[in-house]
Amino acid sequence: SGSKGAILTRPNEAGSGVNVTHDSYFKTVNNGRTYAFDTVTSQFNELEGSDVVKIGLGLWVFISPQDNGQLPHLVP
Repeated sequence: SGSKGAILTRPNEAGSGVNVTHDSYFKTVNNGRTYAFDTVTSQFNELEGSDVVKIGLGLWVFISPQDNGQLPHLVP
């Protein structure tokens, strides 16, 4: 169990923890869509950019090449 399902936070400039959204988590890549798999209904659900990132959530992300044609490193 641990922190699984908890909302991921990162410190801001003031050192306070702020919720990480999908937009802020993937801000360095050209991501078109992000999905999470629901094991109860056996379906993929598209996530919005403003949705928070939860610890332990498996994500499927569709990315596009950068301006130089290369795919980015995916280590947020």
